Amino acid sequence: MQNQFQWRKGWLYVCIFSLLVICVPQAKTVEAALDGSEGLVGNRIPVGTTYTSSTYDPTFEPQNIGDGDWYSIWKVSANTGIIQMKFAEAVNLKSVQVSTGGIGDRYETYTIRGLQNGYWRNIATRTFHVTTGGNQALTPISVQIGWYDGISIAVSSTRNWVMMSEVHLVPTTTSTPPAQLPALNKNEQVSLSWKPIADVDHYQIRYGTTSGQYTDTVTIASDTYNNFTVPNLATGVTYYFAVAGVRNGIRTNYSNEVGGMRIRGNPFPENTGKGASSEYYRNPVEYTMDGDILSKWKTQNNSKNATLSYGIRYPLYIDELQFVITAPVESDITYKIYEQGRNGNTLIGQKTVHVAGSLSPVRIESIPIEPDWYQLLKIEISSTAAPVEVNELLYISDRSSMTGLQATPQNGQVHLTWDAVPEADEYRITYMKQYPDVLNGQTITVQADTYQDYTVTGLDNNSVPYYFVVNAVINGQNQNYSNLVHATPMSYATGNPVPKGTTVTTLGYYDNKPPENTIDGDLSTYWIPNTGDHKSGTINYRFPKPVQLSAIQLVSMLNVPGKQTFTIYGLQGNNWNLLYDGKIQAYFNPFGGVLPAIPVPPGKYEGIMILTETTTTWVTFQELLLFYGANTNGTVLTDTYSPLSIPTVSTDTY
Repeated sequence: MQNQFQWRKGWLYVCIFSLLVICVPQAKTVEAALDGSEGLVGNRIPVGTTYTSSTYDPTFEPQNIGDGDWYSIWKVSANTGIIQMKFAEAVNLKSVQVSTGGIGDRYETYTIRGLQNGYWRNIATRTFHVTTGGNQALTPISVQIGWYDGISIAVSSTRNWVMMSEVHLVPTTTSTPPAQLPALNKNEQVSLSWKPIADVDHYQIRYGTTSGQYTDTVTIASDTYNNFTVPNLATGVTYYFAVAGVRNGIRTNYSNEVGGMRIRGNPFPENTGKGASSEYYRNPVEYTMDGDILSKWKTQNNSKNATLSYGIRYPLYIDELQFVITAPVESDITYKIYEQGRNGNTLIGQKTVHVAGSLSPVRIESIPIEPDWYQLLKIEISSTAAPVEVNELLYISDRSSMTGLQATPQNGQVHLTWDAVPEADEYRITYMKQYPDVLNGQTITVQADTYQDYTVTGLDNNSVPYYFVVNAVINGQNQNYSNLVHATPMSYATGNPVPKGTTVTTLGYYDNKPPENTIDGDLSTYWIPNTGDHKSGTINYRFPKPVQLSAIQLVSMLNVPGKQTFTIYGLQGNNWNLLYDGKIQAYFNPFGGVLPAIPVPPGKYEGIMILTETTTTWVTFQELLLFYGANTNGTVLTDTYSPLSIPTVSTDTY
């Protein structure tokens, strides 16, 4: 009877999968993403580019197409227009992508010319039929591959006006620049990190004190791409950086420009809550603590008066506050700092500063406050002329700050390491499962020499994460806490990502939680089905070619812990074979609820289909992991363990 039931159930699921293949739109493919937003790929036009235009409407200047702002545009009230860009440094190109906008069904033709050796020549022409309204990124226009000192774009439209919101430049693979390049401002140092480029001989960092104009160059080794401290920077001065890789004497394109400032002060804890009396939606209050000196918060209506509020998860000892601001015109700006309490606000510091006016970020004088431990701060800002804008807020303290805390989950325990604090007599480790009440948890006092290797033991396996903070003790005084870290002890191994090129389909998703989240390598993102009141759904994976598997592993969480039902099929040839049908205990783990691996008959599989159902809360399925190769023992449920990081899998891993 059980076999008959499973056969009928299997036939039903094969029918469901057939409907998925017919009804679901074309699946997305997992591939390396280039820098970009709103559907744009490649990179923005380099800073330092000179723009000219045949004509343009007032306020719709040509440089708007390179500012990284999807909503600022170049516009001409005619059916033709030409815009020209001359780069400060030659740029390698294989295609150019344009975002257009507005309403009206029309045809638009783009003719691109490239500047090489002082001569302009045609390198591409393409016509698009645009039917939808609003800003949209057009398909990249392939050009003759080469290095160009500039490009021009001539556009003609069947509509009586033309516009562009952004233009992106797409290089060849070997000329792709370093990506994900932040400049972190911390402890009076500026450090750079970026995603490494394969097979480069070294990297070249160019920088200067004017955007797009680089006066200094540093060459560093190919393995020095993480947290490189730029030497010999002046304090309180904004610097602009761009990085390129060099391979066989030929550089890649330069990265997008980032800014940094050597400044006294420490960043607030990462989990600090932020609020503002008003914010412009493209300049949110989160920018005041994002570590990026060029991003900034400003009010909705460029107000001269505004209020900021911050909630620190656990007490922070503060002596002074350090602001980096932007004030376009000369102004006197007053800052009033309050501690928020149940019985009202207490003024703990205030200062009025005079600024000369600058479009670049400036460091103002630090503002002393009454030295103490704080968790809730309110800051009132009023300006005589310039609108209120804050780029970055840091704190200054005579208590040492703890940095570098890392937690590695193990079997029934968590291994901790952190950066040593000079003159520390001992360290205190505080931990518990309950977030955010970690300071109410258990505290362990350890010797000063244990910062490189300490293991917290006796922890529960395979459930919810533990949260940890560490602080030093010097002469009996508690120093400031580290950032909060988390780890989930596990008694079993974790699998590997699906192969590159895997496609995923469902009958839909809810609340901007698409199925692609389950193959993105990020265990904190997830898919929510739009079927069964979001408590049940089917998700299908097709591999680019058959892969040898011994087990699969599901990553899922439930807001209310309980049993989650899974029925899993593997595609071999034309047959969907039942691999698992049962319930697994799931917990609330926003960082990745890695469930026990499920052994499967060793063999090659072309795809996996998962049907899941819960009775308590929505399905929030986070990731599919795989165990590659043949496992003759037929099980992976051993006492081994591994960190919850997801390695990169190349296309030939299987």
